[in-house]
Parts: sequence; C-alpha cells; structure tokens
Amino acid sequence: MLISYERPAEITWSLLGTGAAFLTSNTRLTNGRPTSATRIQWLSGAQTTSSKLTLRGVSTGADAGINDTRMYGLIGLTLPVGTKVVCNRVFDISYTDSQERYVIERADGVRVVWFYYPPEPDAPRYGFEFDIFNDVNGIAEIPADSTFEIGEVWAGISSEWCIRTTYQSDRNDFSKQKMSINGQPFPTRRRASSISNLEFTPVIYGSAFGSVGSPSFKSIRAELLGYHPCVVVPMTAEPFTGASAIDSAYVNENAEFGYAKTLGPIVGEAPRFVFSATFEAPPALLP
Repeated sequence: MLISYERPAEITWSLLGTGAAFLTSNTRLTNGRPTSATRIQWLSGAQTTSSKLTLRGVSTGADAGINDTRMYGLIGLTLPVGTKVVCNRVFDISYTDSQERYVIERADGVRVVWFYYPPEPDAPRYGFEFDIFNDVNGIAEIPADSTFEIGEVWAGISSEWCIRTTYQSDRNDFSKQKMSINGQPFPTRRRASSISNLEFTPVIYGSAFGSVGSPSFKSIRAELLGYHPCVVVPMTAEPFTGASAIDSAYVNENAEFGYAKTLGPIVGEAPRFVFSATFEAPPALLP
C-alpha cells in the first residue's frame, strides 16, 4: 500500500493565467473538508486546447526543503471528466519533473486527479504546480470566464508498505430512514464515506521504530495522531506485488484522502512487529 502524510502546514497559493482568480478563500484548499470548496474563475478571452490555468503552491516556513514529497492530488473537482492536468514539482526554484493525468469520475460521482512519483529522497519540497488545460478529450470545452471548484489539494511525503490480505473495504452510510404510521419508508439520503481497515505485515525492529527522518510504524503513527489528514492507496496483490512498479492509473482510481479513524498499538510478533489502522475518507464535493 501507499500512505502519504505530512502535508505542508504553510502554503502560499497563486493563480497564473489571464482572468484567473480566487472567488472564495484559498485556505479551503487545505482545510481537510473536501465539501468546503474553493471557487476559481476560469481564464478570460478566446479558448483553445492550449489555454492553461496554473494553480501554484509554494511551501513556506519550516516545511520548505523537506525531501521526498511524492503524492499530489486534486479532490472534489467540478471540472469536466477528461480535463488534462499536468503536475510539476519544484526543485530549488524551477518547476520540473512533470506528470500528465486526466480528471476521472469515480463510482461515487466524485471527480479527482492524482499523481504519484517514485522514491526520490533528494527531491526537496519547495512547491508544486497544477497546470489545468482547457483540453477535455481534445476539445476546448470549458467556457471563458466560467467558474469551477476544488474541494481539497494534497501534497505530501509518502512511503510504501505491505499489508495483509485481510484488508477490508467498506462504506459508512450516513443516510437515515423514518417510517410512517403505516410503515412506509421516508429515507434521508446522505453521502457515504469510504472505510479502509488494514493491518501492516510484520516488519523488523528497524522498520517498526526506525531512526529520525525515516519512515517507520512509530513515525507514521506520530503523523496520523490527532486526525491529521493523510492519503492511503490500499493494495494487496494486484497491481502491486512488491516486485514491479506501482501502477499510476491504479493510484488515480483508488487514492483516498481522509484521516486515521483508529490506530492500533505496535504489537510484537517476535521477532517482528505489526500494527493496524482504520482510515476514513469523508464525502467529497460532487459536480
């Protein structure tokens, strides 16, 4: 599985492109509540498939320069399915190391786009950009001066772990139902959240307790305590077996933004250690 955590606490946001503007507070991009969205004004003027709006985030304060930021994503979009998005990471002062993806709509109706980079310990976190093109399956479909929304933006350090095949995927349905005096149902439908219940496979002492600055059970638990936001991509056997590269399309389909609902203790299974966790991804913005 993949787990991403430690999003920068301080990010300075800006928009690049003629006519682009924040219509609501950009602090909503990282407030941990995907339905509390940021509304953005699209570009003005003539539109082509080369028209590009750039959302730039610059890490500031103590977060600047932290290494190995590997997962980036936009959650709860109202952009059309098939919109081309390019993610650019910052090395020093230049925006390079690009990946191209397209907005997808998941089974629950939520639109997302995710980017995953392979391990690169010397990649410092100074900032990132999302280039959003008016290219929807080859057509300039987004009208000039229109608006769209982003529920949440993610950028975080990531690490890879094996989990046991007892992994459970569930939905927490918040819908309610009342019955009339004649027994007729009157449901109040609400959006569900995704639940992932998993247990890490046993690891040696060093991977359980580790050293400062290296991923370990102890460091991950410390980052997740207090309902700090995180992203999980549960995988057991397919498409990632540990012997081949992680399938980026799978990450785009299955990455879940949320928090650790429960964290089990680190348990010794001599001479190794395990721990379990339950992650919940709250409902996100629908188009």
